[in-house]
Amino acid sequence: MNELAERRSVPETRQLPEATREKPDFESSLVYAFNLVSDVSEKLKSERLARAGQIRESWQLGSSSGPVSGFHPGKAKGLPRSSCIMADPFLFEHQGQQWVFFEAMNAEDINGRIEVARLEGDCLTEPVTALKCTYHLSFPFVFRAGDSIFMMPETQAAKRLEIWRCTKFPDEWELHAKAFEGQYLADSSMYLGDDGRWWLITNLSDHFAFQDHSSELYLFEVDGPDLKTIKPHPKNPVVFGSDCARNAGAIIRQGDRLFRPSQNNSHGVYGFGLNLMEIIKLDETEYEERFIRQFTPKDRPGVKGMHHLSVAGGQIVMDWSSAE
Repeated sequence: MNELAERRSVPETRQLPEATREKPDFESSLVYAFNLVSDVSEKLKSERLARAGQIRESWQLGSSSGPVSGFHPGKAKGLPRSSCIMADPFLFEHQGQQWVFFEAMNAEDINGRIEVARLEGDCLTEPVTALKCTYHLSFPFVFRAGDSIFMMPETQAAKRLEIWRCTKFPDEWELHAKAFEGQYLADSSMYLGDDGRWWLITNLSDHFAFQDHSSELYLFEVDGPDLKTIKPHPKNPVVFGSDCARNAGAIIRQGDRLFRPSQNNSHGVYGFGLNLMEIIKLDETEYEERFIRQFTPKDRPGVKGMHHLSVAGGQIVMDWSSAE
């Protein structure tokens, strides 16, 4: 805890509601440790229930439209359900149509899988399984590079980062590259800058048991989906704090502005809320972002939390949770 406190650093431009800029005292550190242990116990309990076919929470997808700067979760319309858990939605445009890739899981499932459906207005077509492995999959970031389509799902259960290449859209994929063997990466995405640099944006945790991916955001300059060259950013971790560090989707471009959706996990609830952060500087030596907006369950009464946002072609998709 002392080491984490010493490394805590918040950019001057960042002004998050109810956030502290002071180094935590001993009492605060004890409270944090207690909350962390409680959170881990709750996650392990939920996992045991899920494996026993007793999922305690449900996640649902919703859609909206318009610029992300004017987005409000209260205006999103719920999309038809096909699984108990439908989360981490990513929009992808293909041949003039909008597709949604998302994590899917039912009460009897041991691991999550990636499903995909076409978005037609406020409805989804019947989903099909895009990718299923012997380990848990989630956060299916889908992107183009050259003439190929790739998916980088969360595969920390396999203790590595994986990138899959599409051989037949939307449901046939082959393993293309892997990296970070033996490490636990969560909610990873990539961004191709105007200068031709590829950036990997990810959350890391040293301990699988604690799953503390919410505290630090890391940047790596990479060569693209081949992952043959990986260079850590000199400012790593570029963001610190459970109130804003964890990714909640891919980087969003609106005009000449870049936004990073992030999770607010500072209330002792995973996936409590969403932030919209604007990236001010991203290059080989600097990273800077500022807080723009925050969304919590108060913005959509009846939900327990929300933790993902994706934008493409004026369309917006998100997720929210509720207790069963």
